[in-house]
Amino acid sequence: MLYLITAWFSVGYHGEDEHHQVIGFAEYRMGDLPEHERAWEYEARIRATGLPWVAMGIFSTADVLGVSSPFTKAFLLRVLTALIALLAITGFIRAVLPSVPDVLQKGFILLSYFLWFLPFLMVRFSSETWSGLLFMMGLTAALRTDRSRWWAVHAGLLMALSIWVRVPMVFAVLGFVGWLWRVQNEPRSIFLEFTGAALALMLLTIGIDSLFYGIPTCSAWRYFSMAVQGDPGHVFDTLPWYYYAPWIVKYCVPPIGICILLAFLKLAFKHPRHLLVWIIVPFVVVHTFIPHKELRFLYPLAFCVPWILIAGYREWSSIFENRSVRVIGIAGLGVLVLFNLMALFVVGSSPAGNGRVALAKKLHELKPGPETEITYIIGGIDSWRVRLPHFYLPDGLVQTSFDRSRIDTTFHVTKYVVAHEADAALINENANVDLELITTTETALNEQLLQWYSWGERPSRWGLYMVNGDE
Repeated sequence: MLYLITAWFSVGYHGEDEHHQVIGFAEYRMGDLPEHERAWEYEARIRATGLPWVAMGIFSTADVLGVSSPFTKAFLLRVLTALIALLAITGFIRAVLPSVPDVLQKGFILLSYFLWFLPFLMVRFSSETWSGLLFMMGLTAALRTDRSRWWAVHAGLLMALSIWVRVPMVFAVLGFVGWLWRVQNEPRSIFLEFTGAALALMLLTIGIDSLFYGIPTCSAWRYFSMAVQGDPGHVFDTLPWYYYAPWIVKYCVPPIGICILLAFLKLAFKHPRHLLVWIIVPFVVVHTFIPHKELRFLYPLAFCVPWILIAGYREWSSIFENRSVRVIGIAGLGVLVLFNLMALFVVGSSPAGNGRVALAKKLHELKPGPETEITYIIGGIDSWRVRLPHFYLPDGLVQTSFDRSRIDTTFHVTKYVVAHEADAALINENANVDLELITTTETALNEQLLQWYSWGERPSRWGLYMVNGDE
């Protein structure tokens, strides 16, 4: 139920790629997106087309059933993801549980479903989430105590799909193969079955990509080639190699993030042959030395975190034999549970990203007429960060932008305005208009919690205002 609730409230998208390179691709392929609004990655043909194909199928079915709301269509994508995630998590728990001590099994199950960021990530119809789910199911096929005779074929197919959806997953897959070889000492036949199935699937994806783009295409190869050679036309921010560790502490909520790092470090030093070490180390090391960094690049392996915490706690548990330390540990656990519950509340009740799509939902309810103008007070950021994508834009609504530094009597009066509260107050004061607040991207409580979460770095919430006319 929590996953479905999160899917309902998590309107919009967490990262730009989640929309523009999935829903946007599907929208363009169906003839609904103007070419000038198409993401540049479409022409570059560097994105796998599996998720856009699925989106096209969902959208076409919805159209046949008379469902036209873009919010309902996007919700169906999130529900589909949530259902697959629940099946994948349940299977993974059953596969891993025999290796977890009895006293820790309930904790592992609870963490696997309810660690605060998992419900949010597991409803995202994105390459990060789906590649992680496919990889998780591949691991499940290999780890089950009652695995089938053809488990290597199943794992090869699923992990090849994971790589197709998100190419950097190849490093986690290589780590898994290395573990099978060096730690498990699997026979040669297993590697032949795994590799044969994976290669056959990758050949099939070339046909699927080519059909989507209308020209022979291997998206995985084109992605890898551009990653190595770079693209002078699209230069990304670069960050130092060590950024992921502090990001994990900060954005997993510091008490929980610190536990994750300590648990993994202890596990890696005590049990370097553990499967988690073989999977995570190559994946993270490669991403560490890629100059452009985003936390979402690590999302595909988020499902590993509950196992990391349990395995790490098992190694640290001896320190809790001391009564005083045990009392402190119980108090600390209470703090962790409180933080987790607060974070679950926020992610389960807030729109994704900066919440702009929640404003679009309200605009659809207002039914603006043709050529109705909406103005974004963008301040010092690029307008694309708040403008509504075509998929969610009501018909006839015209979008314009206005720099907050020019808010004075020259402000052009429109029907709707999207602005931060402080900027709306400046407009009311200096532009001689009356702005009526209609809705905001999140509640005041969620805004405060998100400000704490981001250490005050998150911009204030956006508000949708109606211009009532000249004063």
